[in-house]
Amino acid sequence: MLCRLRNYDEAIASLNRALAIKPAYASALANRALALQELLRIDEAMADCNQAIAVEPNDMNGWLGRASVWLQVQHMAEALHDSEKAIAVDPDAVQAHLVRGICLAALGRVDEALASYDRALEIEPDFPSAISNKIFTLDFAADASVEQHQRARQVWWERIGAKFASEAARPHDNSRDPDRPLVLGYVSSDFNAHSAAFIFKPVLQYRDRAQFEIVCYSCSSKVDAATDEFQKIADRWRDASQWSDDRLAAEIRADGVDILIDLSGHTKGNRLGVFARKPAPIQAHGWGHGTGTGLPTIDYLFSDPVAIPAAVRHLFAETVVDLPCFVTLEPLPIELARASTPAISNGFVTFGVFNRISKISDQAAQAWSRILERVPGSRLLIKDVALDDQLVRDNLLARLATCGVPAERVDLLGTTLRVDHLASFNRVDIALDPFPQNGGVSTLEALQMGVPVVAKLGNSLPSRAAGSILTALGLPDWVTDSEEAYVDIAVSRATEIDDLDKLRRELPGQVRAAPACNPVAYAQAADEAYRAMWKRYCSSDA
Repeated sequence: MLCRLRNYDEAIASLNRALAIKPAYASALANRALALQELLRIDEAMADCNQAIAVEPNDMNGWLGRASVWLQVQHMAEALHDSEKAIAVDPDAVQAHLVRGICLAALGRVDEALASYDRALEIEPDFPSAISNKIFTLDFAADASVEQHQRARQVWWERIGAKFASEAARPHDNSRDPDRPLVLGYVSSDFNAHSAAFIFKPVLQYRDRAQFEIVCYSCSSKVDAATDEFQKIADRWRDASQWSDDRLAAEIRADGVDILIDLSGHTKGNRLGVFARKPAPIQAHGWGHGTGTGLPTIDYLFSDPVAIPAAVRHLFAETVVDLPCFVTLEPLPIELARASTPAISNGFVTFGVFNRISKISDQAAQAWSRILERVPGSRLLIKDVALDDQLVRDNLLARLATCGVPAERVDLLGTTLRVDHLASFNRVDIALDPFPQNGGVSTLEALQMGVPVVAKLGNSLPSRAAGSILTALGLPDWVTDSEEAYVDIAVSRATEIDDLDKLRRELPGQVRAAPACNPVAYAQAADEAYRAMWKRYCSSDA
C-alpha cells in the first residue's frame, strides 16, 4: 500500500522491520526491491531480488522484481527471461505481462508486445500502466491509424480518468485578470538527463520572466546535473517523487497554478491521474510524447500543422495549438568540431541511424537494404544505448539480415557521453530516419551537427515527427510519403558528395536561425500561446 501511495521511504522502513523478524521472507524482499528500485538504489534492489529467488524460487515476486530491475538498467534479454519465469509461476501475474510487453517493445517485437499488454488487460481491465504502455507501443505499429491511437487514449479515460471527474468539476479561484502575470506549472519525471528534457528545457529557460512564474513538479527520484539546471530555471521547485496523486493535485491548487502543463503523456512516470483531477483552470500537454492524452480535462495540445494535419484534429480530446514545430531542442551544449562529410576521406558513404532500436521496423530495414544495395560500398552505422547488451546486438544483426541488410556492412555503437554521442555524427554522411515511428531528438541532433536526414511521412503523429522537423527547418525536399521515394532520395543524395559537404557546413546555421530551433523565438511563441489560452479562459463562463 505504501508503494502504491509512492511513500517509498516509509515502505522500506516498514519492510526492514518485517525482515528483521523474518530475514528469509521472500515477498518482503521482493517488495523492498520495488521500493529501492523507485529510489534508484539499483544494486540493493538486485540483491533483494536475488535473495528472494534463492529463498523461494516458486514465488513469482522475486522473478518479477528482478525483471523490473533488469529493465531499468536496459538489460532487455535478461528482463524478458525473468518476466517469463514469473509468468510460468503465475500465469495471471498482471505486472509480469506488463514487463514482458515492455521488453518485447524495446526489442522491436511490437505485435508480441501489444499481445502482452492485451493479456494484462484481460486480467485487470483498469490497469493504468498496461493501457499507457499499449498507447506508447502503438506508436511503433506500422498499420495503426490516428483513429486507433486516439481510441486507445479514450480507453484510459473511460477506465481510469473518469473516476476523478467529480473532483475535476471543483471550481478554481484564480483571479480572472487577462493581463496579469501567470503561474505555469510543469509536471514531469524527466527533469534530468533525459532526451525529453532537451526538448522542453528552452521553453522554460527562455520564457518572459516578467509575465510567467514557473513551478516545476519533479516526479522522479533521479537527480543529476541537468536537475540542478532545472532547479535554477524554476521560480519554485517541488519534489513530488513521493507524493500521491491526491497530494500533488492539492499542492498544485495551493500553489495557485493558472496553467498546468503535462510533459510526459503516456510515457513512464506520467502523472495523468493528477491531470484527470484538473487542479488548474487550464491544462495543456506537449513536448514529452506530445501525441495527445485522450483526457477531456486537458484543454490544449502543442503541435504544428505537419505533425497533426487539420483533417484529423477533430479526433483529439485536446484543442491543438500550433507552434513553429511540435518540438524544439536546446542548442548544442558546446561548440563541437564538425568534420567534412566523411565520404570524402573514407571513399564510401556512411548512413546513420541513431534512434532507439525499438524504432527499427522490418519495413524500414528492408528499405535500408535496398539503399545499401544501390550505393556500392556504403555502410550503416547504428547507435543506441541498448546495444551495450551483446544479446541485443546479436538479435538486431540477425533481424537486419532477414531484411536483407548484410551484417558485414553494419557497425554498432552503444552508450557514450553526450558530447561523444554528438561527435559520432561526424562519422555519418546521411541519417536515415526510421518509420513508422520517426526520430525526434535524434533527428534534431543530426541536423544541428550538419547531417541531413531522409524521412518518410506517415499518417499518425509518431510517423510524421521527422517530416515536421525537416519542414520547419527548411528541408522539405528530404521528406517523402512513399517508401520508394525514400530510397531514391537517399541513393541520389549519396552520389552528390560535394553538395553534401556544402550542406554540412551550412546546416547548423540554418537550424539555429529557424524559429523551430531558435530558443528565444520558440519560447516567445509558447508564451504567446499561453497568454491567448488565458485570455480565452478569462472571457469564458467556464
